[in-house]
Amino acid sequence: MITASILRRGAEIGALLFVLGLAAWLRLGNAAIIEFKRDEANLARLALDLARGQSFPLLGIGSSVGLRNAPFSVYVVTPPFVFSSDPIRATQYIGALNVLAVGLLYGLARRYYGTLAAMIAALCLAASPWAVIFSRKLWAQDALMPFIVLTVGSGLAAFVSNGRSARLAQLLHLPLLSLTVQIHFAAIALVPITLYLIWQGRARLRRSFAISLLLTALTVVPYAIGTLGALRDGTWAGVQLGAEAANNTLLNTRTLEYALIVLSGADLHSLAGPQRFQEWLETLPSWTYSLLHIFGILSLACGVARLLIGMRAKRSLDIALGLWLIAPLAIFSIGWVTPQLHYMIPLMPAAFLALGATLQDLTRRLRLAAMAIIFAVSGIAALQSALIVHLLSFLAQVATPNGFGTPLGMYMPIRAALLAQQPADVIIRADGQFIGIDDEATVWDALLYDLPNRRFLPSNLEVFPEGEALMLIMDCAEPPEDVRYAMRPLPDGTPERCFRLSRRRAADLDAERYAPHRAPLSIGGGLEGFAWDAQKRCLELLWRLPGPASTPFGDQFHTALALYAEDGTRLTQADGQFWLGRFWRSDDRVVSRHCLPELAAAPAYVQIGLYAYRQGTEGLQFFNLPWQDGASELPFYRFRLEREP
Repeated sequence: MITASILRRGAEIGALLFVLGLAAWLRLGNAAIIEFKRDEANLARLALDLARGQSFPLLGIGSSVGLRNAPFSVYVVTPPFVFSSDPIRATQYIGALNVLAVGLLYGLARRYYGTLAAMIAALCLAASPWAVIFSRKLWAQDALMPFIVLTVGSGLAAFVSNGRSARLAQLLHLPLLSLTVQIHFAAIALVPITLYLIWQGRARLRRSFAISLLLTALTVVPYAIGTLGALRDGTWAGVQLGAEAANNTLLNTRTLEYALIVLSGADLHSLAGPQRFQEWLETLPSWTYSLLHIFGILSLACGVARLLIGMRAKRSLDIALGLWLIAPLAIFSIGWVTPQLHYMIPLMPAAFLALGATLQDLTRRLRLAAMAIIFAVSGIAALQSALIVHLLSFLAQVATPNGFGTPLGMYMPIRAALLAQQPADVIIRADGQFIGIDDEATVWDALLYDLPNRRFLPSNLEVFPEGEALMLIMDCAEPPEDVRYAMRPLPDGTPERCFRLSRRRAADLDAERYAPHRAPLSIGGGLEGFAWDAQKRCLELLWRLPGPASTPFGDQFHTALALYAEDGTRLTQADGQFWLGRFWRSDDRVVSRHCLPELAAAPAYVQIGLYAYRQGTEGLQFFNLPWQDGASELPFYRFRLEREP
């Protein structure tokens, strides 16, 4: 016989499955429409190195407070990279963690407040636009949500509940808090909750709590080792500069603004960038943001009310819930750091739980129909879900400069084409050669991780490898033999960027263009020719490279170029970026182009050098790569311009 309780339980399970399905659809659907920029690529590279046994990172990527993130931010995103280097799969793993967070919030709310409160809280978190946005990127803070709910839940179980799980919860709570803060510093807002819970539950402390102190210390060992090993003056200078900028205002009201944004789901148009946001806003009904703002204010007000009522009634559960909401606002409003939108991630589950608990209380005290409340909340959730789907569709179709980055799905066909060919040598000429600094170079270094020989070429150089190489070039030219990929259209219809695949061989070099002129470097290779364009005032130098090269100051080489008149007067001097020595291969030919449009007189002589430098205790120190002149070595080489191309 089917009883009423069985029916209620079945309805609850069905509703929960629907909410989890909604959360999964919004976070895992449209998998190609995700950002993958420099930060994501740097994190992916660290995780790939760990997954493949190449290194064990003791520090994460840089953070907005000036310090490097803790290594646990890398460890937590590593599991999917054990099986594949595909960043879309790794990003979906992050999305799955956030679906789990919805389920965890439901369990937490149901245990302490009831079924209706749990359903409302879970539905609000599942459909929250900013909770969805912060679930769809390979970003450390995007992995925070489940750990936040677990940390608070373990604290309540350890110091508020009297159940048998208290001993285990006391063992786990502090290590969980430590690991959550190490994922991202925004979780420091959970510390006041922990302090309050320990204080009010001090009479129930057990031996397991003392053991947890040791476990907590162990969790910070990798970060401590990494920090001590990386201490530099510049590290602390960066923190001090950031703090100085933030301290211009003692109280930053943008924190409250950010809290209302993440709770309401408003301001989504910011992802469309300054050039396209109005275009997206015009597709929305005029009342959309007004309704969402009311919802955000209501959620925030419910949290404040729970804190005030809890303090008056001495209910530790409501006080903890209120602190969960208020602590991020208080901590990040003080001028010690410039607040960011993602710093508000910790308060989102608290606000939605407070909203659910308050609405559940209203159904009891005012005898409001629970179904009416669920219907109203479901309407907001439906609106928010539709906004997210609509926004993702917009972001996939048009370029959004200074907004949402080029969707990762547009890079994946290029990646697939390169991986399918498994080239012995791949050279990428995009926006630079410095991995971790140059955006596109960093992205492609992570995307092509499975190709062992990846070289990155600055845009002022051309390379003609001794053996055949497959080149990935970022420009929108359309040579007939190249395979071209165009990204999203800008407002004028042109692509935001293009990539093309081309094969490059030594035979592709037009050697007749250059006047032969051999000058050997002491390490091998050297100058082989030059071409001077008097009309454009551009000098091209043809180099033959030795194998990989370095100096005591590293392998970041620069050219030192000076042009002289016939009487020896120096007309101009221009230093330029050369290829990193780690990318040199024996007998590769490189063309460096030096344009000097400000040059007034025709030069007669060229002086050229290659050097590296470093910042020493006494200022800049230089190391010149010597030229071989018979038995002598010269720091610079001078020759006469004898003909034009």
